[in-house]
Amino acid sequence: MAPNPPPPPAALLPQAQLTIPGDNSVARPDVKAVWGSSCLVKARGHTVLFDTGADPPCSRRNLAALRIDPSSIEAVVLSHYHGDHTFGAPGLGRRQGLRTYVPESLTHHPEEAAAMGAAGLEPETVSGPTTLFEGITITKPLPFTESDTPELAAEQCLTLDTPAGLVVIVGCSHPGVVAQLEQVKQQTDRPLYLVIGGFHQFDRPEAEAREIATAMRSLGVQNVAATHCTGEAAAAVFRTVFGGHYIPAGVGAVIELPLPATTP
Repeated sequence: MAPNPPPPPAALLPQAQLTIPGDNSVARPDVKAVWGSSCLVKARGHTVLFDTGADPPCSRRNLAALRIDPSSIEAVVLSHYHGDHTFGAPGLGRRQGLRTYVPESLTHHPEEAAAMGAAGLEPETVSGPTTLFEGITITKPLPFTESDTPELAAEQCLTLDTPAGLVVIVGCSHPGVVAQLEQVKQQTDRPLYLVIGGFHQFDRPEAEAREIATAMRSLGVQNVAATHCTGEAAAAVFRTVFGGHYIPAGVGAVIELPLPATTP
């Protein structure tokens, strides 16, 4: 009998893993895409779900296809109140008392709050930087740029500290992804290794997407994965600006960190 191969060196093992159970496109054929967003984070021995997507049956189906056991999720973070990020919560099954971190503004929206209640999720409001686990932090919610009522509309993102730098996971970037990243930069001196999520460019001029992508480069963002509400045309702009440092996503994508080395 041949001896078992030696384990890979520690430097080659993934330090964290991001899995996409909810998005507008698919990365494999056995999952389903609907308008919505969610990202499962496994890091430092913990599992956190960022947003829940829009459709409970779709969420349930995709989690099963990806072999994600909802009972393994230790905490849920909801970026903002919109249904394409919150209505999928019942797809987790009945998770009575599961800690769910929301901007205070979400509690003013009864339909979205009801989706959490249907899953048994226990909301905890976030008003400032909040550490879930060592190296896994929620940012202070920022008001939507298109809203004059921050008490009704604010958005937070999730950061994951890795040896290569910060991973920043955003929902729809209603406050503006550049403003969100500037906030992160103000709170930490860590490099911005990867930014993933929706950049809310699906109905905007391509010139605006290029301006945002260039600003992200200027902030030191090394890698980017544009999902959900970014839009196909804007995503193409980000692919052009970031070149080999653009990371494809879609439902079923599994992103292991650190990323493989790429050329500039």
